[in-house]
Amino acid sequence: MTQEMQAATPTNGHSTSQEVLVLRDASFLDQPRTAMTPIPLSKLVRTAFVSLVVIAVCAAASIGYAMTKPVIRGGVVDIIYEPSASASSSVQLDRELATQQVIVRGRSVLEPVAQREHMTVDKLEQATDVSVLPGTEVLHVTVADRSAPRARRIAQEIADTYVGQSTGTTGQSLNAQLTSLRAQLTTAQTAATDAYSDSNARATAAAHADDLVHQITSVQARLAALPPAGNLHGTPRTLDAASVLPSPLYPKPLRAGSFGIVIGMFIAGAMALALLRRRGD
Repeated sequence: MTQEMQAATPTNGHSTSQEVLVLRDASFLDQPRTAMTPIPLSKLVRTAFVSLVVIAVCAAASIGYAMTKPVIRGGVVDIIYEPSASASSSVQLDRELATQQVIVRGRSVLEPVAQREHMTVDKLEQATDVSVLPGTEVLHVTVADRSAPRARRIAQEIADTYVGQSTGTTGQSLNAQLTSLRAQLTTAQTAATDAYSDSNARATAAAHADDLVHQITSVQARLAALPPAGNLHGTPRTLDAASVLPSPLYPKPLRAGSFGIVIGMFIAGAMALALLRRRGD
């Protein structure tokens, strides 16, 4: 017993606990600590270069794939919807406009147009989009087709059919007259532009164009004054003749490139993480 106490007591007279003795005898304390190896600059540069290459390749591949798709043009026409006097609140007006969006894309409007264009109603419905321009009472109709003239023609036919069905026989006649006047106005304006060297011809064409503008305004006023037909609460009329969007609906190279960049960033991030984890190699 006395020998055990002497073994536990150091020579300087101070007592030492058994836990301290165990820690002093621990072998792991004698092992040298290894510091974390810094990542070489060359490896960081190489990883960054590989990441940029991956992103560029993904963006280029996405753009290239998009450009292989057929070009789709868009014909557009705007229809202003004159709400009824009962639509005193914004909620009622929004409900009426939403109803008109459904009517424009409905079979009653699209079926006669599809028959004239020798296509199915379902295909025409898929190619037709109707939206409300923010803060307005304008229905924006867009028709997608590979042919720009055909897209414009179908958009005009949809607008004419919708307005004609909404305003009755008189409305159909006035709307057809409006379409004809607008075509004449385009011809007159083109003639005035082409006759820049002949002042008399240019003046005649300009006067004819002004007269057509007055006629168009008069027909639009008569259309707006027509009473609503059927269950329609307001009166629609086309703002202008259908036109073709300046840029195709599809493909969208910038959008495709942006999508490719995002995908490339994910792939490059995963590859960079894997390469940096192998810094000890």
